[in-house]
Amino acid sequence: MIKGVIPGNPAGLLDRKLLDKGIEVEIPDWGQQPPPNEADKISLRIARVGSSDYVDLKTETYPSPITGFPQIITIPSDFLLDTTNEGPFELWYVHFNYVETETASSRVPIVIDKIPPNFLDVPGKVTFGFGVGPIFDTTLNGLTDIEGTVPSWTGAAEGDQIAFTLLPDKLPEDPENIDPIDVVPGADGKVKIPVATIKALPDGRYCCGYTLICKSLNLI
Repeated sequence: MIKGVIPGNPAGLLDRKLLDKGIEVEIPDWGQQPPPNEADKISLRIARVGSSDYVDLKTETYPSPITGFPQIITIPSDFLLDTTNEGPFELWYVHFNYVETETASSRVPIVIDKIPPNFLDVPGKVTFGFGVGPIFDTTLNGLTDIEGTVPSWTGAAEGDQIAFTLLPDKLPEDPENIDPIDVVPGADGKVKIPVATIKALPDGRYCCGYTLICKSLNLI
């Protein structure tokens, strides 16, 4: 079992927020203990899909008697954060018994995605049917919300989301600091600001901003 895998497609997609600390992999009981004063080893390996070349991520030694299953081996954060390690991989482990007889597990898919939507480019501004404002009471008459459109972005994919807000004067530079009104699927690029939210605000200059969040939780 690999901790930090996001359900759905693509299979094995890792949660970006967990890559900084490494990803834990559970190794189940392999069923046979080494004799006293002997030890087994587990080697955790990874390869790009379709490649015969692999990286030995970590090898752990388990002296007899072995207890505490499942054993935990962590995929190192330096491998996960390396900018060259991006995309689909296969992960497996090899068990070496005390006489070095080896048995490999089945391979499981993992996907490392550290690239935010729009490939680090600042996304375009939200547009509204009434233009850039100002918003008067008459603008809101008969409405329950006003709808904005987020322009299309590079690398749009299934699972993308839009977190949007309305803030006085200017938006924070760090998208992590946006407290969203709502988070909506990014499929159609539509955001709706409730009229009640707008009417509760004092008069003044406001900015509608948003954060793009991909399925692996990269954001911009």
